[in-house]
Amino acid sequence: MQQFVQAKAAAVQVDVGKLDIISDGLIHYQMLRFCQKTRLAFLGRNTPTPLISDIFAEEGATILEALCQKGTTNAHGEWTAVFSRFVDIKLQLPHFWGGFGVTPNAGSTISAFYAESVSLVQWLGFCSHGEKNFIELASTWASGQDLANPDQWSAPILLALKQAHQALLTEFSCHEWPINGPAPASAVSQIEGSSPNPAATPPQSASRNVVPPLTLLPLTLLYSSQTVYLDLDGNAKSPSVPVQRVITSHLMRLLPSHQYVPGNIFLTRSEQTLDLQSSQRFKACPTDPNDILFGLHFPIPAPDSQIQAHPSLKEKAWHLTWMTLDFLASLRS
Repeated sequence: MQQFVQAKAAAVQVDVGKLDIISDGLIHYQMLRFCQKTRLAFLGRNTPTPLISDIFAEEGATILEALCQKGTTNAHGEWTAVFSRFVDIKLQLPHFWGGFGVTPNAGSTISAFYAESVSLVQWLGFCSHGEKNFIELASTWASGQDLANPDQWSAPILLALKQAHQALLTEFSCHEWPINGPAPASAVSQIEGSSPNPAATPPQSASRNVVPPLTLLPLTLLYSSQTVYLDLDGNAKSPSVPVQRVITSHLMRLLPSHQYVPGNIFLTRSEQTLDLQSSQRFKACPTDPNDILFGLHFPIPAPDSQIQAHPSLKEKAWHLTWMTLDFLASLRS
């Protein structure tokens, strides 16, 4: 398997070099991001990640090198090691964090494989506990496997799922939902696949390395139905697995290549620029309160005195979100 993946990654690396003939930097970026980088994404989603993480890291480094070479006309060789690492982070961060969105497969495939494998076990459990016509589906798809007892798993795909789950717990600051107890506070926003809007609260330089833990569903709860817990508001909610994009976002902030210490004032200035290019959220408020054109698109809320007397007049506040590099996400072939 590793030889097969290595051959596919080597083919991508060769094709990346062929794109150097493209003179337009934006087209070169789009070809690398949407054509070359994605070639291994599906393979990673269906392959046990511990076997291919190093191979994907080499492929990702080749793409980053090609982007820096084209974007700086080979001047990137004069950068310091610290600044080169910062540029790699800049290229790999999503747009709402001020990056170019070249998500490394070495990180995203972990979440892709984990989310896909967990979904399969949950789907088999849903079918087996549902209609009678599907009651034998789990025994057909996973013959000889007790899906409700991970300690008895022996199939390669299930063993790889256990290994990925353990890696998330030990290496990427994740913890499990308690089987007998209330939901942890960090899990409330993950219930039912929801997640906080990262664009609304972009990370600041001072707290960029402070990553809250991510709550995962214990493997013993994937197949069988379990007790319903209460969230902080007292509402009945069932524990659930965070969706793939939430896991990927969490892993991106903990990748070894993203752990760095600002080495000089030049890098600090770059971090400040990164914050400015991150998603900015402003309250829609005109400079001139009598601006008629603005009022047509953003109704002015009633004064506080009127809202206190008539609560029904309270309207949702209008906000504007500005992302400098968001246009890159809208370009398609």
